[in-house]
Amino acid sequence: MASLADVIVVIHALIAAYIVSGFVLIPLGAWLDWRFVRRRWLRLTHLLGILFVAAETALGYVCPLTLWEDWLRRESAQNAGFIARWVRSVLYYDVPLWIFGAIYIAGAVVALLFWRWMPPESKRTTH
Repeated sequence: MASLADVIVVIHALIAAYIVSGFVLIPLGAWLDWRFVRRRWLRLTHLLGILFVAAETALGYVCPLTLWEDWLRRESAQNAGFIARWVRSVLYYDVPLWIFGAIYIAGAVVALLFWRWMPPESKRTTH
């Protein structure tokens, strides 16, 4: 079960990296006229991702991926593999939950503003 938990924590980190990188790539890409940052699916998944994280934190819920990983480890990170221990050290911080909530809600507001200031393509284009 620990190996499945390792996979889950890596997937969790990849999702977090996707959301965080969007806050850099979307405005940078809009400024440099990179077309991929205007793709509707990319922008929608980014926006929905940060809205989900902000909502679950504001409502006091724990991320389902964290719950699943903890259940598979039986609440012990000691049986995590090397990569999973490294990923967990990057993904989880010991700070008050309200700090994460404030960051996630601010991120959701910024993502909504990105949608307005740098809107995605309105229809599918073929090249």
